[in-house]
Amino acid sequence: MNTTDLRDTLASHAAFDDDALTARVVGVRERVRVVRRRRAAVGGTVAAVLAIGAVGLALPNLTNDAAPASRDLAGHTAPATLESLGYTYSFERGVEGDGEVVITVPKSDEPSLITWATQGGDDRVIVRSDGGEDPYRSSRADFTDFTMTGPSDSAMEYTLTGDGPIGVAVYQPAADQAPAGVTKDDFTYRDQVDGGTLLAAEIGDAGDSELDLTFTMPTGGLTISTLCETSRPRMVSVSFNGSGGVATSCQVHEGRDAGSASRWGPDEVADKSGRTIRAGEKVRVRVWVSDRRSPSRKLAEDDSVRLGVGIYSLPQVSVAGFSVDEFVEFDGHLWRLAEREVGAVGSDRVRLRVAGRAPRVVSFVARNTGTGIIRMARFGPDGKPLESGGDAWASTIADSMSSGGYDLVTEDAVVGLTTEGQLVGLRTQFVLLGYERVD
Repeated sequence: MNTTDLRDTLASHAAFDDDALTARVVGVRERVRVVRRRRAAVGGTVAAVLAIGAVGLALPNLTNDAAPASRDLAGHTAPATLESLGYTYSFERGVEGDGEVVITVPKSDEPSLITWATQGGDDRVIVRSDGGEDPYRSSRADFTDFTMTGPSDSAMEYTLTGDGPIGVAVYQPAADQAPAGVTKDDFTYRDQVDGGTLLAAEIGDAGDSELDLTFTMPTGGLTISTLCETSRPRMVSVSFNGSGGVATSCQVHEGRDAGSASRWGPDEVADKSGRTIRAGEKVRVRVWVSDRRSPSRKLAEDDSVRLGVGIYSLPQVSVAGFSVDEFVEFDGHLWRLAEREVGAVGSDRVRLRVAGRAPRVVSFVARNTGTGIIRMARFGPDGKPLESGGDAWASTIADSMSSGGYDLVTEDAVVGLTTEGQLVGLRTQFVLLGYERVD
């Protein structure tokens, strides 16, 4: 995302107030959760909501007509099912090859799962795609690791290489099943997302443009996941106890996993008098769809509207004065904070060693940044940058707090940051966070 893109996004996602509704949501955090195969690169400040459509959890079929239906592959038997973030996936087909397997997945807005086995004693496998993503490297035992492929608006080719015969199995969600949580029609708010617990959820009928629900304020962090589908550009707004309003653009939601839809979280929720609502108190949430020109007014009628909301607790820990997520979801897996490297104030030089610990999901947080570009980079043992890595995030508001997206690192590397522009000042500080897989 470049600076212009981010500025345009911030302009369309803002807190508002009018005579009937005064914005009291303090310090709205960017809380984007996009379940993708590799990176989820987002830029953010504490002053705006960045709403990004989440992916679903149904699988396309492979285009390999010769793929066998047997689960016996490369001397091993693939499991009948796999579990990913509460969903059950069923074996769809398998492919075998000697040293290399190439598969093509057609374009789809739904992801799939791929797992593998090798016949020899070397379990190392490298998964490459023609989409320009970093290779996924694995050394786990046969059929005990998987990666999530897609979604993509074009056919994707994946090449798996290893030592000797390789068996590759592809899985799709089991029919007519949903994880524990709140489900209606094709949408589900899972009981658990990012290690947090579902506190309340409601999914409206087609045409419903307003929802009301109540939850008890948890201890720690809070996130709100909004589902909003319409046939034309609309806004979805959220208020707490009638005092706060935050409006975001409705986004196309692909798939059934509403809990990983556009997510954000207020640092603080206050009532009409400005008093902070504390843990254990009841909170009324009102969610409504509106025209872009009047976000405080509920849409009169639109049969194309599909509206939903889920409220989640968010486990967080304190790192150098930052509240950071204890768990994240990425590549179909759950990850827990394992390492943190705190940079010196006034410097962008901070390094997190992944070598010997891979895979890791790496992110960063920063405070008191100026304007410019923050780039995640990888370095080899000699300190020189590697060709892999390199996602960039823009910071456009001076003295803001920023957070980066998530970078899956499966190679032995040292992860650091590089910056461009007038971004680092005397009070600027960066922290790198490393997450280990726990499922």
